[in-house]
Amino acid sequence: MYYRLCTAILVWLFPPHAHAGVLHTGTFGIEQSSGALTIPVIVNNVVSVAVNSIGYLCTAVFIAGAVLFAASAGDEQRKSLGKDLMIGAVIGIAIVAGARGILNLVYFFMYAP
Repeated sequence: MYYRLCTAILVWLFPPHAHAGVLHTGTFGIEQSSGALTIPVIVNNVVSVAVNSIGYLCTAVFIAGAVLFAASAGDEQRKSLGKDLMIGAVIGIAIVAGARGILNLVYFFMYAP
């Protein structure tokens, strides 16, 4: 049962990629299929990795905070810590989403046809 739970969590967090073809670089609208890498593609790849990593980290922190909050058993310090972790994780995801949106807007105006 433990093996199934870990497998389900890992598949949910890191879905397998079963397709090949043109490299679509996210929501910037830039495609790179072959040839030299351009600055927008490199920046988009770095930002995508950072956003995904921070998203996974914030999800893990939120779950840890929820577990602390639920298992506090009346201890106000653990309950407060769990609540603070959950609020911090939500704020972190909001900041990352806002920064990604601003970056998309900048790229849209810089590289729009």
